Amino acid sequence: MSNETADQPAFDCRPSPLNSYIGSRIRSRRDFLGISQQSLADSLLVSPQQVQNYEWGMSRVGYWRLFEISCLLDVPISFFFSQTSKGDAVRPSLSATSQKTDIAQAKDPFSNWVDEDLTKNETQNLVRNYYGIAEASIRKQLLVLIATLAYAEDRL
Repeated sequence: MSNETADQPAFDCRPSPLNSYIGSRIRSRRDFLGISQQSLADSLLVSPQQVQNYEWGMSRVGYWRLFEISCLLDVPISFFFSQTSKGDAVRPSLSATSQKTDIAQAKDPFSNWVDEDLTKNETQNLVRNYYGIAEASIRKQLLVLIATLAYAEDRL
């Protein structure tokens, strides 16, 4: 009996894939909004270390806490569960749920692509700086310029 317990670890301290995924979504949205861990922690009445544990998936985020975070980060709770091509590890294995997910993805084949690109620092910086331009007409001209450049690049 002692050999069985000696060979097996008493506690697996690796974060679950779901906790890691939800945490990464919290971190990406917080970074996108330019909110510090300290500021989020103050709003949640927890320590910055606890926010870090949520973001790294080391602590499970309870339902009510996730609701609070979604309100503070101005996203629906579903934001934290949206599927990406990397999200396969957190997809439930129930066949009915898998079929629903596959149908939803078939309706919007670009949803995975958009979600991955929105989490890049480059995209977040671009959006933050874009909205930093006060004049709406300049922002519109910038959009036209970007669309023109993207179209020209596709033609090359």
